[in-house]
Amino acid sequence: MEQRENLLDLINVLWNWRRPLILMTLIATILTAVVSLFLPNYYKSTSIFYAAHTDLAKPAAIGENEQRRLYYGESEDLNRLMSIAKSGKIYDFLINEFDLYEHYEIKKESKNARHKLNLKLEKLYNAKKTKYDALELSIEDKDPEVARNMVNAARNELNKLAQTVVKESQKSLLDNYNSSIDYKTKELKKLSDSLNFLRKTYGVYNLEEQSGAYAQLAPKVESRYFNKKAKLENLKAFGGHRDSIASLESTVKGLKKQYDNLSTKLGLFNKGYLPIFTLEKEQKAFTLQFAIDKQRQQLLLGAYNAPFNAIHLIEDGSVPVYKNRPKRSIIVIGIGMVVFVLGAATVILLDQLKKK
Repeated sequence: MEQRENLLDLINVLWNWRRPLILMTLIATILTAVVSLFLPNYYKSTSIFYAAHTDLAKPAAIGENEQRRLYYGESEDLNRLMSIAKSGKIYDFLINEFDLYEHYEIKKESKNARHKLNLKLEKLYNAKKTKYDALELSIEDKDPEVARNMVNAARNELNKLAQTVVKESQKSLLDNYNSSIDYKTKELKKLSDSLNFLRKTYGVYNLEEQSGAYAQLAPKVESRYFNKKAKLENLKAFGGHRDSIASLESTVKGLKKQYDNLSTKLGLFNKGYLPIFTLEKEQKAFTLQFAIDKQRQQLLLGAYNAPFNAIHLIEDGSVPVYKNRPKRSIIVIGIGMVVFVLGAATVILLDQLKKK
């Protein structure tokens, strides 16, 4: 019952002061409406785009299935764009490109001029993710065309900076391949020189062919030599004809030279077989890896020199037709409500003080 009486008392107090409250609210509302007319209109231009996947900047290996390449970026690609979009590089670009000190009427030589300009930009420039995982850039300005030009320029600069990040990674990888190829070129030269030296030293130029040739020739020469030698010894033992013995001796002598020469070559071949085989195997593996690195280097160089987009544009920034702010009706109604509430609270407070 007491609460009801208190409520009725408050209503009576407000009713008694209804005319001053209404008058004060009307005056505040009218003044706010007049002042709001002098507030400048701001127009917002927006550009929406998706992050491109870094796969688009990678060299496609020979025989790779193109369907495996990803075109739209993942969360890390979008986060990278967001980081660049909110970086000082974008601010620096917009400041220099559109002479924002003069545009926002901030004296460049004044104290904390850059800080003031940054605060102004933070208020007018915005980058955010949409619910569809796209990136939305927006810029407000008093001039609709300037807003359009700035948001499109910021998006293009963002694309260039994102490309630069990928290009720098490619450049680092390309430098590694160049160093690796230079090293392998020198090592291949050393291997080739060592292999040529061993081949000359041991008379081995083709392991497979020479091995087969010696396998066939050695038994034949050996068999023929010892066969003729035994025949000569038999002929001498049984008193053969002098001319026959002389002829056979000449033949055996020639076969012995051939046999000794072949034995020497075969000895050198056997001695040089293992080191030459090892070096040839190492050279083959090194050459294969060198060829792979060279191919990758060429593919990466082609990708590095080829242009690519770091974004997939969905909506270009356009010239806004309607202002974005101020919302004059909301401001006027809001101020009117605030003044009425504050006035009512003041009246109630004064009434309570009188009762005490």
